[in-house]
Amino acid sequence: MKQSKKVVCLRQAEDGYRGDMSCVNILTPHEEKLIEDNEGQGDVYDVVDKTNGEVLGLLTRWYGNNGQGKLAAEKFCAKEGVEEQWEEDRVYNPNEEDETPVPGTKVQVSRAPDEYRGDYSCVYIETLHEEVLKVDKHGQGDEYAVKVDGVVVGKLTRWYGNNGQGKLAAEKFEPRVGVEVEWVEEENE
Repeated sequence: MKQSKKVVCLRQAEDGYRGDMSCVNILTPHEEKLIEDNEGQGDVYDVVDKTNGEVLGLLTRWYGNNGQGKLAAEKFCAKEGVEEQWEEDRVYNPNEEDETPVPGTKVQVSRAPDEYRGDYSCVYIETLHEEVLKVDKHGQGDEYAVKVDGVVVGKLTRWYGNNGQGKLAAEKFEPRVGVEVEWVEEENE
């Protein structure tokens, strides 16, 4: 009887410091069970498939500042008989949308505080709009189409802290070709 090959889907992910692609997003539905606690300096986890309870491999995780800081690196090693499939990062390009904005379309934006230190690393889109998730990177650079009157006017990228599980850390708005951005400054700045 021929056994079906087990596959684990993976994608490179940014670390919590410089944004180096030294971490791993495991896309296969899974649970992580700590099997060796090294105080943040190479903690080892069993990666268990949620659908059938089988171990897919080992995940080793390192944190900065002697284990007390942000996630610095991860390494996944598949169990024998499990194939690793790496997914390339997809990038959403709003200029590939069908409808083009009306020439002279203007979007008003302002700087907004993040949810950590309150520094102004986020944006607030003042113009009435809709955000549609296009690429889900598990809180580490999720990409949204920004629509005004049903037409895409740009891309909003959103990052969350704590490896995508924490508070809103930063946002970036990129207008579509032909869309003008008007920055609105608060009076008390």
